[in-house]
Amino acid sequence: MKRELEKSLKRYLKRKVRITLGFVTAFAIMGNVGLANSTTDYELAEKYLNGIENTKLDEKSYENGNYKISVDSNGKLILTGFIYQDNGKEVLNNIKISKETKKILDDSLAYFVENGVISISDAWKESENLGVVNNNLNNGQQYGGDIVNKGIMVSQSIGQQSNWANFKKLENYGLIIVDRGRGDGGAQAFTGGDNSTLLNYGTILSNGNGQLMTAKSKNGLAYNYGYIYSKSYGQEIQNSTNGQAYNFGIIDSELVGQHIKSDATNGVVKNNGEINVVKNTGIGQHIVGDTNIGYNYGLINANDGTGIKTETNGQAYNNGVIKVNDETKAFIGGNIVNNGIVIVNKESSSITDTITTAENNGVILDKDYNLVSGKNDNVTSINNGDTINNSSASSNYLKDGQATISESLVDKTLNTVVTETSNLNGSVFTYNGEEDLNLVNTDITGYFEKGGTLLEVGGGADLVLAGDSQITAVKGNITDTDVVAVKINDGGNLAIAGTANVNGKIEGVEGRLAYLAANSGTIENSKIAENIEVKSITVENATDYLINNGGISQENNYTNLTFRNTKVEDFNINFETTAEGIKNKIVLEDSVEITNGINGQNTKEGNDLYLEINNIDKIGGDILLGAGNDEISIEKNLSYENKIDLRAGEDTLVLKHANESDEKHEKTEENTFNYNVMNTENINLVGGHWHIEDAHIGFDEASNSANINILGREDGTKDGELHVEINSLGIGQGVESSLDGIVDEGTDLTITANGGIKYVVGDNFNVYQDNYIFDTDYKIGSYENKEGELVETEIKGAVIFDVTHETKEDGTATVNLRVKDASEFGLEKYTAIYDTVLANLTQNKELTDAINYYNDSKFINMIKGTDNKASAFYTTGYAVTKDVTDMYMDTVESFGRKAGAGEWLAFGKYLSSDT
Repeated sequence: MKRELEKSLKRYLKRKVRITLGFVTAFAIMGNVGLANSTTDYELAEKYLNGIENTKLDEKSYENGNYKISVDSNGKLILTGFIYQDNGKEVLNNIKISKETKKILDDSLAYFVENGVISISDAWKESENLGVVNNNLNNGQQYGGDIVNKGIMVSQSIGQQSNWANFKKLENYGLIIVDRGRGDGGAQAFTGGDNSTLLNYGTILSNGNGQLMTAKSKNGLAYNYGYIYSKSYGQEIQNSTNGQAYNFGIIDSELVGQHIKSDATNGVVKNNGEINVVKNTGIGQHIVGDTNIGYNYGLINANDGTGIKTETNGQAYNNGVIKVNDETKAFIGGNIVNNGIVIVNKESSSITDTITTAENNGVILDKDYNLVSGKNDNVTSINNGDTINNSSASSNYLKDGQATISESLVDKTLNTVVTETSNLNGSVFTYNGEEDLNLVNTDITGYFEKGGTLLEVGGGADLVLAGDSQITAVKGNITDTDVVAVKINDGGNLAIAGTANVNGKIEGVEGRLAYLAANSGTIENSKIAENIEVKSITVENATDYLINNGGISQENNYTNLTFRNTKVEDFNINFETTAEGIKNKIVLEDSVEITNGINGQNTKEGNDLYLEINNIDKIGGDILLGAGNDEISIEKNLSYENKIDLRAGEDTLVLKHANESDEKHEKTEENTFNYNVMNTENINLVGGHWHIEDAHIGFDEASNSANINILGREDGTKDGELHVEINSLGIGQGVESSLDGIVDEGTDLTITANGGIKYVVGDNFNVYQDNYIFDTDYKIGSYENKEGELVETEIKGAVIFDVTHETKEDGTATVNLRVKDASEFGLEKYTAIYDTVLANLTQNKELTDAINYYNDSKFINMIKGTDNKASAFYTTGYAVTKDVTDMYMDTVESFGRKAGAGEWLAFGKYLSSDT
């Protein structure tokens, strides 16, 4: 069976999955895959931790007014005049800064001396801080927008906060000092809102939390690449859904390094950096709640505290390294699986107490990194020069040596330590076979006190990771740049299947990358693939044969994958089978660039896909999907010139635009549907008011139906309204609309809008006659109102139109637009003004917008205001005037084009010179 499984895996490599020269990082569960010449999470941490142990601010005093910042000989800060309570000053003793942070702080201190302290009295600030902030309220920077700190911030409860905002980013490159910050406070926090991100590249000193997600926030992300000192929680997820916190830097915590509270749902924390437990009551990772999970792929220095603790059915996995002084405190609680390394800082003979885990596949070592007798019953010690194959023990340990892998492995665990005094020169585990190396449900973990490579694959062989395989390289010194997880030589390729991942740097060759049933292991959370630059990416699921042979379970044979910071030429989607009842999901975040479009034409029926595109402007080429019931959601609508073809199945295209102002409507690129769409049954336009221009909906086969649904804001505060533009064809030739020709002959089109279909003036409309009757290509749809009643979509018009319609036998509508006269507004005294406005509707955009988007009362006030204030009228346009809405309307090139007294206008109406 093993040989057949290898063959089944190998067929995926025939597509030549290659890695760009550079680095890869891949994390389990919300894990990341990073490739190529772009900056990976590990490189970011190396940059912003460089010099962290020995860099200090210059011994000096900085003063401005009543404020003073002093730096003593040890680099400690002494603050005078700042809003900072005495009981919090001790945290300043723990300041650590990198070389990058020092540059920023030097600049901000110089700015402070020159410009003084920035006192925040208005909490709602969207800003980039370059100086020194002394917060007079609870928050240093708070806004429903993006926030950047490149200075020093001193605050009572919260340093940076995003308050009930969506898709926002909070970044710290400098220093944030928080006096309290417990509960729902912290150095960086978002309170409510969806899809926001916390990023720390600098230094955080907090008497409370470091980074926090709370108040029913959803899909939040927190990343630490710098340094956090916290008296409470370094990173905490509380009262939120799908929150994810990642540490690639250093967290020193007195209470808990990474924490998930029981009121969080589907929370994930992952440590791939270093967590140091400062006090004996502290915990490295504390996971509470049966839907919450913690992963350690880095180093937890528990010292006298606890490594990992779970409560209330929380789950935790250790594939990294835990160092602890008391073996009974390595793990506390149930649902903890150890696949990595536990190092107890004792002599082997003194390690006698039980180490409790739900499952132990890893190793227990003493202070000299030797196996502890009686604690590793299922572990085999291997020696330098040994060979590993499927006949080897299920769990193996190697210290300061090298071993050869001779064949593909299934259900193996390999752990190794490379000590500071090791003579190792090269890779710990090597494979040079002629056939590909397949690792199925196989974990390889290495702890490096010096540089080295964990796994090297040579001879041009391909590396395939499947099942729950994890390759993890852990640094003893997190700032070490010479530790590599995987090195692939001679043109070898890489494929990552299911929840398998590589945690650490990978050196490889340029080419392509494949994802096979890539998911986090939970439907709610997406697997993250980021920092990638390759020629081609292929996303697919496993075949039945691979499932039947144990490579991937049937229930995990689906894709839930998010790409971030990715640049690729060709993006392919090939789904042949999918777990029953699950829809595959691929998210392309704003930072994804695809040169040649998306090709999913080979996907077979029964494999449905949800494809989310956050920046359509970065997708070159056509978007072509396959035979599933697919949905494409474009989160920010922009003009798109290429084709979108969803092919067979019952398919949906969703376009969203940002919430527009309630005060004024403008036609923009963001609220205009202009796509060329093929084989798409449902088009949902979300966000409020929409326009359609030069759009086309087609089908490969005749006699199809399409639905355009104009939907309001997602929060329900505004209905969806479609604006249909009317333009003149010439005197006596009628009009055309922006909906003309949107579908081919024989296609049934139904338009539904809960805010109505509104006919408005286009940029070439002239009032040649009083009445316009024309047929449409669409049927009028009905929607369910808030009371649950089925209501037909309203047909209406701009303020100057009286609109009626009739339904023909084929279900399409005939529309009658009648131009109102002045008396219908009670403007008999202003008939000349009114008629002049009609004569020049499209001469000025502001005038056109006023006609299209004003209501009756506002329009009447405009006409009356014009009459009261007008100084002149012109045959070529409107008046030089300012109406009651402060809208200027000037369509005249020069004052010299003024009409003479009593002159007839082109419209045929006489305008008195007395006006």
